[in-house]
Amino acid sequence: WNPETAVLDDYKKAGFPQIPGLLATAIKPFSSPGLNLPWYATFGNHDDSIVGTLPDGIAPLMDMYTGTRKIEGFDQGTLNKLGGGFNDPTFLADLLAILAGNAGLARTVTADIRRKPFSTADFVQAHLNPANKGPGPVGHGFTADNGDGGNVYYTFPVAPGITGISLDTTTEGGFADGSIGLGQYEWLTNVLEANSSRYYDIFGFKHTHQVTDQLFVLFSHHTSGTMGNLLPDKRHPLEPRLNGSAFVDLLQRFPNVVAWVNGHTHANKITAHAHSDATRSFWEINTASHTDYPQHARLIEVADNHDGTLSLFTTLVESDAPYQANYDD
Repeated sequence: WNPETAVLDDYKKAGFPQIPGLLATAIKPFSSPGLNLPWYATFGNHDDSIVGTLPDGIAPLMDMYTGTRKIEGFDQGTLNKLGGGFNDPTFLADLLAILAGNAGLARTVTADIRRKPFSTADFVQAHLNPANKGPGPVGHGFTADNGDGGNVYYTFPVAPGITGISLDTTTEGGFADGSIGLGQYEWLTNVLEANSSRYYDIFGFKHTHQVTDQLFVLFSHHTSGTMGNLLPDKRHPLEPRLNGSAFVDLLQRFPNVVAWVNGHTHANKITAHAHSDATRSFWEINTASHTDYPQHARLIEVADNHDGTLSLFTTLVESDAPYQANYDD
């Protein structure tokens, strides 16, 4: 959305208005009381990629962030190429040419190296920094083991008998969709096997051993349908990447995996990943964005039915705010 210009972008076609002065208003300082709730961070593509799609280290793009020229507008044809380059590899050459040529309307600003994009390690360290401590666990799930940014996944307690697993499905190879690296895949396999009294190997053979079952709820940014981006991750450049189908197959090996919670698509969708052995089925719970329509959150409750079964209850939560904004305010 280009709110201050008359350029007819996709958002204006959908009814978003032109509002001169909006960006200056949006960056005015304000104080937020925050929410007194514990929270955990799960890594997403907007946390490790420029505008959620581009790998860092592209010189023309870095110069645009930290240099003396600020690009403020493009014609519609250039905008279309930019949008394509952010999502479609076939447009990448056009995108790089636009960035290298500083196309569009530009003005001179003060160069500032502090505008450089943050790294994965910077993201983790900001959560671990005592100066940023708020309600919730120290590090909000991240620990010193995640500090170098190479492996930003972890387990955490949800409730007695239920363990949460926060995953990193991003790749710094670029583009918005994701996948899972082999190293993380093997780590997850070991965690699940160590806490499951029975599980199935990749050939379908059942294994049983003495262990107290934990139930697992997994959390990731990407969904099963958006894990087709197998570009290598420069944090682990030689590591193979696995797609959403391979990940679903892994989870169906473990009867105590009950749910996989994710986002990315800005949509509300619940998918039953059924298996011929019903105990190996699980639910994928995809929830919308807070910052894009329909702006929902979701409560998820795991209930013991006291008859050997569980129920999952998912309740969508809306903001207590007017549906129509006053654009003159």
